[in-house]
This record gives sequence, C-alpha cells and structure tokens, in this order.
Amino acid sequence: MTDVPETEPVYTQFKIGQDLGVASFPLDTERVRQYNLLFGNTGPVKEGDTVPPFMLAMLCHRFLATIPKRRPGSIHVQQHSSFLGLAPAGALLMVHGRVGEMWEKKGRNWIVFQLEGCLENGQIVYRGRTTSILGG
Repeated sequence: MTDVPETEPVYTQFKIGQDLGVASFPLDTERVRQYNLLFGNTGPVKEGDTVPPFMLAMLCHRFLATIPKRRPGSIHVQQHSSFLGLAPAGALLMVHGRVGEMWEKKGRNWIVFQLEGCLENGQIVYRGRTTSILGG
C-alpha cells in the first residue's frame, strides 16, 4: 500500500524539503523467507525473527525505483545507507521519502532523495540517501 502519487518527475517540479509520501512494506515471514532463499538460507522464518538489514535497505530504495517513475536518461549515481535498528518478521516497514538537495552541474539536473524506514511503533530502523541525475 502506498500514499505516494505516481508522477513523471520533472526536475523543476521538485523543491528541497518536498515530501514524497509514504509507502508501506509488510515484512511478513514469507517475504523474509523468499529473500533469505536468494542467499541459500533455506531455514524457516518465524514471526519475530530478525529481518536481514539489507532487506530493509532494498525495500526502502524500492520506494524510489517505482514511485515516482524515473524518466528515460535518469542515472542512479550513488546511495548511502545507515542501519539504525533491527526489524522483526511480521512487522510493517513504512518508508518516508523527501527531496534533500538539488543542483545543476554541466547542464545536468542532480537531486538527492532522502529515505527513512520506520516500524509501526515509530522506531527508525533505516536512513538512506540516493543521488540521481534526472533525465528528460
């Protein structure tokens, strides 16, 4: 479920500090088990088991991969991740996005998206920054 509007991002439509909305990702045991299988871990996952931290990062950055849509010619330049806590299987991860920085360099439009992942109880478990050049 998401409260993020689908947009075709045009650089001039963004503003520093702009709220991009919130997306929710259930950390259900089946989703965690499927993720673990990618790395050869075939064991069962029970409610309350620790969700692999990189799975949190993947889901938080998925927020930007699908919403807002990226225009042709956009380039993912870099990302930074900070893991701030553990999340249990069975929890709900809520990802909030906003625009952190913007600048133009050599005729290209650069933008930094800030992401924060938290659990339903408000505990922040992930913070990330993604730098992109927006195409179009």
